[in-house]
Amino acid sequence: INSLKSGTFTVNKDFVPNDGASVPVSVSCTSGTPTPASGSASEATPFVTTVTGFLTGATCTATESVPAGYTAIQGPCAGVVLTNGGNVSCTITNTLNSATLTVNKDFLPNNAASVSVSVTCTSGTPAPASGSASEATPFFTTITGFSAGATCTATETVPGGYAANQVPCASVSISVGGAHSCTITNMLNTDTFTVNKDFTDNNGASVSVSVACASGTPSPASGSASEATPFVATISGYTGDPLCTATESPIPTGYSSSGTCNAALLAVGYCTITNTLNTATLTVNK
Repeated sequence: INSLKSGTFTVNKDFVPNDGASVPVSVSCTSGTPTPASGSASEATPFVTTVTGFLTGATCTATESVPAGYTAIQGPCAGVVLTNGGNVSCTITNTLNSATLTVNKDFLPNNAASVSVSVTCTSGTPAPASGSASEATPFFTTITGFSAGATCTATETVPGGYAANQVPCASVSISVGGAHSCTITNMLNTDTFTVNKDFTDNNGASVSVSVACASGTPSPASGSASEATPFVATISGYTGDPLCTATESPIPTGYSSSGTCNAALLAVGYCTITNTLNTATLTVNK
């Protein structure tokens, strides 16, 4: 009597961390026929097939359609040797893809402030997706469930008075198990404002002037100006293109003044205060 060789092949499923999802599984053998040849497997319900008509030494291999966001270990289900009348089994493991991204903060010059940072990814989920970062304490997030080729971008709410270089944190490629990092740099806005002095009689005297701007801090805020040497203030921490105003006090004796002068810091960057020598005529009649 010749009996057809028959055995069962069980494909178990393991998710790390645990997940209730099912995945498609298929089985092929070097000889014999698996029935069914495909189906689904979950942690709760493995895929079971019966292989009939196989030759001695036959092996079967189970493969899955790897779920998005996971890395698969399918090696244990490759080349499993069948036994007549027996039940052989293997396990396909799916590990959730995970990586970290650290967003560092750099202020020029150094500043202890914190800024708001958020992270978005082309696939996967950052947790947390937002938070704060300072020079002392960077922002740290873990990205899970991403697919191959995924990138993440970190952006900040730019603090007032600063310009931001966020390019290093744009489209950072992430890899499974990788510890990635980037740095967002904030540079304090600085520019100079010049107060020129003009005497109508080309006097070499110096006068006291002061500068104030709609935003930003002038340093120094006051000093002296002459026709030969204008007063120059460095304005730091401004936003936009603020209007800066220069005032002289006191007005030099014997002169009238054009008064305060003002101009846009970036578009112009200077203004001129003019002092006109007071003159009059006296006619003596006889």
